[in-house]
Amino acid sequence: MRTECKKAVTVAFSLLAVMVLSACGFKNMPVPPEQVVPKAVGDLRFVDEGQAGRLEWTYPVESVTGQDLAEIDSFELFQTSVAEADYCPTCPIPFGHPQRLPGGETIIQGKKRTASVPVPHLVPGNRYFFKVRSRTSWWVSSADSNVVTFVWTVAASAPQGLEAKAGSKNIALAWQPVSAMADGSPLAAPARYQVQRSDDGQTFATIAVVDSPRYVDNNVSLDRTYSYRIQALTHSGGEETVSGTSAVVSAALVNVPVLPPPTGVTVAVTAAGPRVYWDAAENAAGYRVYRRAAGESVYQRLGEVGALVNIFIDKSAKEGVTYSYVITTLGEGGEESAQSRPASSHW
Repeated sequence: MRTECKKAVTVAFSLLAVMVLSACGFKNMPVPPEQVVPKAVGDLRFVDEGQAGRLEWTYPVESVTGQDLAEIDSFELFQTSVAEADYCPTCPIPFGHPQRLPGGETIIQGKKRTASVPVPHLVPGNRYFFKVRSRTSWWVSSADSNVVTFVWTVAASAPQGLEAKAGSKNIALAWQPVSAMADGSPLAAPARYQVQRSDDGQTFATIAVVDSPRYVDNNVSLDRTYSYRIQALTHSGGEETVSGTSAVVSAALVNVPVLPPPTGVTVAVTAAGPRVYWDAAENAAGYRVYRRAAGESVYQRLGEVGALVNIFIDKSAKEGVTYSYVITTLGEGGEESAQSRPASSHW
């Protein structure tokens, strides 16, 4: 009898458990919460855009246990600011109530998705703090992201008039010098310039910092198009501030035929001075004449002539000195051939 009672109680308890789970909407065993807690954002960053900026970060694509996350329900953005004069490095950061931001798919077209939030109305002299959390539901939240902090200062205005001129071996950049801050006030000191290049038209990296509004990129090849943009750098309060970016320009090297050097170089002695002759070269836009005196090791540039001229009189030659001459061919884009065979004379 006792055995039958125990069986009846067990069956009743099992039925009750099924009824309770069914009433709560569970058809399978519940997923442990830690399996859907997103990994904390680790790349929160601020992008300076001159008079304002924006925050960016990458959507987390895994939970803390390594489970793939196809979607983020929402984000919480925490932010606060204090006057730099009142900043206490050892005090807790007084974050307030977070701003709720929509989430969405974590991967789009095979790439991790990037969140972007504008940060307007920044006050010069204030120190700002930001962090984010991601959520997979109203009750499941990630740990805090890295904290982004900076003191806001007015940056220089973005550089204007960027141009790129491509040759056969390099790409020359030039732009207008920056003369004012983003708020219209004059620069306290000349700006420096940060040159950024992209090999794919999307991701830019800094390749140089220069003091003047020009730069020649020699690290280029014929098989691709390069994109460039410029930012101005100014110093304020011991920190360097980056301006907004210039317009983007693109350029590719000019594929020009190899110029042959002139042939048949001959020197004749005349009363006016040594007269250098040579045969016309194919695709020549002009010629450049070089001279080396006896005892010298390097040819010095002497002069240039046009494409239809293949004679040059050295009026600066000194009597009693033996000179050697070489000629190079010039192309339409300013490219220059190798040197010809030398020809010598004693005047």
